[in-house]
Amino acid sequence: MDAASNGPQGYPETASIEPNKALVTILVVEDNWVARQIVKATLESRGYSVLLAANGRSAMEIMSSGGCDLVLLDLMLPDVEGATLLERLRRLPGGEQIPILAFSAFVSRLEDLRKMGARFNAYIAKPVEPEALIEIVEENLRHPTPAPSPALYVL
Repeated sequence: MDAASNGPQGYPETASIEPNKALVTILVVEDNWVARQIVKATLESRGYSVLLAANGRSAMEIMSSGGCDLVLLDLMLPDVEGATLLERLRRLPGGEQIPILAFSAFVSRLEDLRKMGARFNAYIAKPVEPEALIEIVEENLRHPTPAPSPALYVL
């Protein structure tokens, strides 16, 4: 090792290396086009790769093909209820390990699901503030195991 790559007293320098966010793919399942685009823009502005699904069927197809690291799931979809889709996604190969975050404008529905023990990693109330969304996503990417009693985030 040359001296230029060493720190004080000749020890190698240590650097804090942030994971390459472009290698992290987030699936956004949202039927509202405007909301989908806002969430997509927020995540892409931080370097994440984003896949979009407007309904449960598309979400199942995308998740079945693999390559998804986290899911943001709207609870009110045109073809399936969010909690039902959650269980279907969890049954897919690898579905138990992927963080799935519920988000909805209906705070009471989020609270009901939390009390019922739905296996979402987190519950996010809409409208979602961009900075808060990023914080919740990054927290769940760092700790991808489904939480036994997830928190309710009201943003």
